[in-house]
Amino acid sequence: MSLTGMALQFEPGYPPAQIIQARAALVARDHESASGLAMGLLDDPGMRPAALEILGRVALQQQQWTQALAHFEALAVALPQSALGPYWLGVARFREGNPAAAQDHLMLAHRRNPSPRIASALVDVLISTEQWDSAAQLAGGYTKADSALERGLGHAWLGGVQRAKGDLEGAAKSYRAAVQEQPDRIAYTLAAADLLIDLQRFEQASALLDQASMKAPQHRLLQFKRAYLAQLAGNAAAAEQGYRSVLQRDPDWALPLLNLSEVVAADAGRSLESMELAERAARLAPRWMAAHWNLAQRAHEAENGEMARAAAMRVIELDPQHAGARAMLEAGNGNAG
Repeated sequence: MSLTGMALQFEPGYPPAQIIQARAALVARDHESASGLAMGLLDDPGMRPAALEILGRVALQQQQWTQALAHFEALAVALPQSALGPYWLGVARFREGNPAAAQDHLMLAHRRNPSPRIASALVDVLISTEQWDSAAQLAGGYTKADSALERGLGHAWLGGVQRAKGDLEGAAKSYRAAVQEQPDRIAYTLAAADLLIDLQRFEQASALLDQASMKAPQHRLLQFKRAYLAQLAGNAAAAEQGYRSVLQRDPDWALPLLNLSEVVAADAGRSLESMELAERAARLAPRWMAAHWNLAQRAHEAENGEMARAAAMRVIELDPQHAGARAMLEAGNGNAG
């Protein structure tokens, strides 16, 4: 039993233990338990702000914007000088699609507490509204911070601004600077590698991924990205080995299955194997259009017309305007609807 569970067992009415339990339920997306525990504490003045935050976040997870905003507005009233209420109001407004209101709330929150968490949300809003200079200025301030953590964040935010503007060169440079500040943050490495791949700088991307893999050899995204890079570079053997290594530990991941089917399909003598891999990927991701289109292509190559038609029809269900699937069905005298 957890310490929280023990606390509730021996002191079931102990408010701090109930808040901890409610937060744990929130993280587990157990909305009923989180709401029930929080509702029981609304009349406790000392616990009311924490309870309102939990209730608002439950509503946020459920995309119940009106309820979330009501709870966060009450939180702002309960803590009138705190950044917490404006922060969550900004997050809720942004997620419901109102970036202008979100910006007002987040700027107030940032004035009260210029923390990285609040700054990150504000940068996202500024990027979404294409306020490039304001976003870059906010990010740039963090690149000069005293701590490596905040400098890394600043470079990463700046990279996000540059990528959104279409400046891939600048974004790659910024994300690599973030990696230098915090080499253990795999997200920075992956972002930098993606940009280098887009710029077709495969050797630089490979070196970056190899370096990170030495520190995190079991990280599945790093392994996947290295296999993908080998695929792009035309090294089928390394790509296949990499994808199979990923799938050995995560056999139900559709993306490497799809890519592996593409690699195997390059060998004309392995068309049946390629189709079977594609079928597994499509079965694991029933609403992923790309997986079904890949299956249609692999089945066509394996001369399995029935499966190819069925997969193409599924593509049309998910994307009625898919030109490739329609052409395949028309060529086979199928009916695309």
